[in-house]
Amino acid sequence: MAGVISHHELEYHSQRYAVIIILALSLIVFLGPLILRVADGSPITPGGESYTLLHDADILLSGSSTDTVPFQRSVPSPYAILLAFMALFGVPWLLPPLLAIAVVMISYLLLTATYGQRSMALFAAVALIISPLMSVLATWHAPLLLCSLLVLGAIAIGRFAPAFIAAAILTHPVGGSLAAMAFIAYAAYRKEWVRSAVIAGSSTAIAIVTILLFGTRPFHELVFASWSPDIIFELGMPTGVSVFLLILACYGIMVDFTGRRIAWFSVLIALMLGSMAFPSLLIALTVIIALLVGHAVHRLLVVEWRLSMLQESLLILIGCIALFLVITTMRERLADDPDAALSRTLITLRNTERDGAILTDPQDAPFVRHFSGRKPALETNDHSDIFLSRDAVRAYAFMESSDVAYVVITDAMRDDLLLEGEDGILFLLQHSGRFVPIASPGGASVWYFIQLERDG
Repeated sequence: MAGVISHHELEYHSQRYAVIIILALSLIVFLGPLILRVADGSPITPGGESYTLLHDADILLSGSSTDTVPFQRSVPSPYAILLAFMALFGVPWLLPPLLAIAVVMISYLLLTATYGQRSMALFAAVALIISPLMSVLATWHAPLLLCSLLVLGAIAIGRFAPAFIAAAILTHPVGGSLAAMAFIAYAAYRKEWVRSAVIAGSSTAIAIVTILLFGTRPFHELVFASWSPDIIFELGMPTGVSVFLLILACYGIMVDFTGRRIAWFSVLIALMLGSMAFPSLLIALTVIIALLVGHAVHRLLVVEWRLSMLQESLLILIGCIALFLVITTMRERLADDPDAALSRTLITLRNTERDGAILTDPQDAPFVRHFSGRKPALETNDHSDIFLSRDAVRAYAFMESSDVAYVVITDAMRDDLLLEGEDGILFLLQHSGRFVPIASPGGASVWYFIQLERDG
């Protein structure tokens, strides 16, 4: 008995329109936030990591750099090379959406080839597109997305798996290494000992070269400093998994994997726990959830319910929640840093005659470097307590040694760091004669710091 639509009809329509639906939805969901940011006056590309990678790409194009970034690789990553290529054509912002579309399309093709059900693969692709993590990866510059594409290439073209995995490790050491371990375990399970040894040997060699020779950032990423139990999007994790999709995934396990429920639930739980230590695993968790959501929605459509009105109402509710999820993620990308006020302020400081660094929130360091062309005085949290210090001698000594010319205070900094009564650097800015307020068209507050040796 057929439900809302028969399986054959669903497969027929999926065969004709699946690719068009995937491409159209991808363009709307992935490019929509970028268009909204431009309309709002904000820089088109969001995210601090994005501007660190743009800095790497600028170094590749110019051949030199007057600034050193903490944990910077001495050899650029494949993603930075690809980003530099896109920058030659003036469209570096287009790289994340293109990679995201490629990941979704290859995932759809792999699922179609594996399960033989285009409709299920289509619903899985839609779930992947609307997932919160993909919203971030499709707008930020993130090597993890290129790493994921290379891992999918290793799955699709098995004979070249060692080469794809090696490239994935070069692109994203943590994500690539985790993928290599998964490939090794799978090859060993299939008793493909030669293949397992080749992947293990090549991956280990590439990982050692990447971590030990290419710089300190890969090693830094391996430390468990990123441990966080917050992996749920609705609880405030922008790259987390949605409870809505997770519930659908659990339903998919219950109705379509009756003989392997324990195994699938074990995979979900293991990936969720692993993602708390290695955020790179969130992409694997997102793909698995999308696969299970595809099974769930397919089942809801083709199986007949006794109360057909309830079935149709549930499908409408799922569609509305999915639309709400898309709107929510778009709003978050619109609110991502840098905003219009900060970027305009920093661009203004690019054209001033006074040389020197800019003191502001360490999280805004990539934006300082990109928009102002100046060195940020703080790039880590090692000295961020300077903002809460009322010790003028200590503050002046730090600024003199860091060659600070300007202090930029955003509204977010004022709310998060400076609401300490009259304590902190805000007191010094307002009452010390060595700080001169400057009118800023961007909206952020700017002070010029008078250095005694330089300015007399």
